[in-house]
Amino acid sequence: MALSALSVQDRIGEFRLVSLVGTGRHCEVWEGVDDDRRKRVALKILLPDFAKNREQIALLRHEYSVGRGLDHPNIIHIDGINTHRNLLYLAMELFAAQNAKQMLLHDGVEGIAHLVQPIAEQAAAALGYLHSKGWVHRDVKPDNFLVTREGDLRLIDFALAERRKGMLGKLLPGRSKIQGTRSYMSPEQIRGQGVDHRADIYSLGCVLHELVSGKPPFTGQTTQDLLTKHLRQAPPPLEAAGRDVTTAFAELVRQMLAKNPARRPRHMEEVHRALRGLQVFSRIPAPPSAR
Repeated sequence: MALSALSVQDRIGEFRLVSLVGTGRHCEVWEGVDDDRRKRVALKILLPDFAKNREQIALLRHEYSVGRGLDHPNIIHIDGINTHRNLLYLAMELFAAQNAKQMLLHDGVEGIAHLVQPIAEQAAAALGYLHSKGWVHRDVKPDNFLVTREGDLRLIDFALAERRKGMLGKLLPGRSKIQGTRSYMSPEQIRGQGVDHRADIYSLGCVLHELVSGKPPFTGQTTQDLLTKHLRQAPPPLEAAGRDVTTAFAELVRQMLAKNPARRPRHMEEVHRALRGLQVFSRIPAPPSAR
C-alpha cells in the first residue's frame, strides 16, 4: 500500500492535519482544521503514487461533481476539491463515526440490533434522495454508511455513481465495465447491463440481510461461485437467522433481492415507506448498555 508521508501538523491547502482517519488503496482520509475559520473537516487525499493516475483523478473529481449537488441530512456534505503540491484532495463534512461494516465486525449482530431500524430507514431515505437527483450509487455496502452509536447515518463515496438510465449526464470513461463490490452487486451489474435505481435497491437488500444475519445473503469459495449465486440462487430466508425477525421485514428484503429488477419495489421511496411502517424485530432490542 502506498503511503503519503503526510503527518500530524502538516498543511494541505488552508487545512492543518490533525489525525489520520483511514487509509485505502488510493486515498488517505485525514481530519483537518482551518484554524482561521475554526472549522474541522475530513480530507480525502489521493496518495502520491496515484497523483498522475488519470483514472483515480477522474474518480475523485467525479465524486466531487456528484456530491456537490447533494443536500440531505443523511448524505455526507462535500465542500470542495483542490490540489496541494500535486496532491488532489476533497474537503468534506467531518462525521466522526465507524462505518456499518466496522460496527458489525466489532459489536456483532446482537450488539447493533437496536440500530438496524434507524440504519435501514436513513439509508433508504438517503438513497431515495440520491435517486431523485438522477443518480444511482452503484456501490451500496455497509462500508459506505457511517453510523454513530446513537444511530445517526451518513451515506458516503460517490466515485462509482452513474446517471440513471434515461437521464442526461456525462459518464466516466470505461463506465461500461463491471464495477461495484461483489458481495452486494445486483445481477444486472454483474452482467454489465445498464442499471437504474433498482440496482441500489438490490444492494441495500444485501446490506439489510447482513446487518440482521451477520453475513451477506450470498458467499462463495470463489468469485465465480459468488457471482453465480447472485444470478441464480434464492437468498436464505431471514427468518432462519433466529433473532425475532418479523415476517414483514423478511418479506421486504426478499422482494428487494429479486433477480428481476421488475419484481423489486418500484422506487427507494417505496422501500422507505415500507420500513417506516414495519418493525425489523418482533421484540425491540435494547442497546447493549441497557441490558
